[in-house]
Amino acid sequence: MVNLNTFDDIAKDYRFYEDPADEYKDSEGSLLPLWTFLFEEGNGLEITGLQWSPRYIDLFGVTFGSFDFYNKSKSGYLCLFSLKNPSYPEYVCSAWCGILCLDIHSSYPHMIVVGLYDGNIAIYNLHTRSSSPSFQSCAGSGKHASAVWQVRWAKDNLDGYLNFYSCSGDGRVTNWTIVKTSLWHSDELIVDFCKTLSNAKGLENDLVDGARTIAFKPDEEKKYLVGTEEGDIHLCTAEYSSAFLMTYRSHVAPVNSIMWNPFYPLLFISCASEPMVHIWHKALSSPILSFDTGYPVGDVAWAPYSSTVFALVTNDGGVRVFDININKYRPIGKQVNLSDFFVFDKI
Repeated sequence: MVNLNTFDDIAKDYRFYEDPADEYKDSEGSLLPLWTFLFEEGNGLEITGLQWSPRYIDLFGVTFGSFDFYNKSKSGYLCLFSLKNPSYPEYVCSAWCGILCLDIHSSYPHMIVVGLYDGNIAIYNLHTRSSSPSFQSCAGSGKHASAVWQVRWAKDNLDGYLNFYSCSGDGRVTNWTIVKTSLWHSDELIVDFCKTLSNAKGLENDLVDGARTIAFKPDEEKKYLVGTEEGDIHLCTAEYSSAFLMTYRSHVAPVNSIMWNPFYPLLFISCASEPMVHIWHKALSSPILSFDTGYPVGDVAWAPYSSTVFALVTNDGGVRVFDININKYRPIGKQVNLSDFFVFDKI
């Protein structure tokens, strides 16, 4: 009740706000900033991951870490915030180093897996009320040799065990299975270096391409996309790992995010550390639509209510919303000059 009274104006804006100025605009609307969620212990850290809970619609998870990889002294945090209480997180979990990504299990929302800067993965069980992970990898049990950029829960395996995937800068895409009190792992894919080096011929055969992001096809659980540090996107299958099904090349910087269209799963969208955002068809190796935002893009996501709406964040501190059914060239809403954005979840 104290929070409801404190944030009464914001709560009313959240439910009923309409900008009268929108009546005088052709196709562009407004984005209104509402709550600001703060975590004092995370001062000096960057927000590296963000995801809404798949079951509790007012709850979302945030990870704190750092992209300054020369500074190894900072700890990481996993926080869960509620729209009912913007003042302080509902849950706070700590890690021994920066956390770079998270994924909340769709069937068991108390189970959250995170990827860490030092190459480890950790699983937090919120039912234990402990700030320490319930499971974690180690050097003798499949630890990645580089930072873990993405983790994704998968469907329970045939034995009924929880399992998930991780991808890392060491080129590995690894499947992890929680078996009683231990973690089992198996490498599903090693992303080979696919380009030719002009000044060191033959060396490319000994290199791997770092895996930055992974996205499973919603209607074919065995197929997934992998975005790499070289800007390539590979279509892969979990049934075998000897070759890619297809490769999509257009980005020239590390791929930051890939997302399949939830309504038409033959399309997917991608962004990288460059101004270009591409929309692809699964059967075509070139993008069918491209958008130049003018600034490097940190993350992109389709809207859960429309097949033509997507939003993105850029490193100028801005959010842009596009609807390709209305305008293929300009956003229908934008908010700029906020504090720096890096990641966000579906609008």
